[in-house]
Amino acid sequence: MNTIGVILLVAFVIVCVLLVLLVLVQDDGQNGMGGLLGGRGTAAFGSHSASVLTKSTVVLVVLFFVLAVLLALINKKEKPIINSPIDL
Repeated sequence: MNTIGVILLVAFVIVCVLLVLLVLVQDDGQNGMGGLLGGRGTAAFGSHSASVLTKSTVVLVVLFFVLAVLLALINKKEKPIINSPIDL
């Protein structure tokens, strides 16, 4: 794996961890770990916390898929070319 592949892999791992943490922070109404950051009455990220969390989640999901495709393209292996139809 070359240098760009390593950089993309590190970025991919960081995005994965951030995405998991962001999903855990979101409150689904009744359950979840969203109450850990300040309880039911307050918003952890201000009055527009739902929109900020939603937008952040969308950005991280898009980054996740883009990085996954780029890593797949960088790490793909070439198929060997067969010279003759009958390989003995």
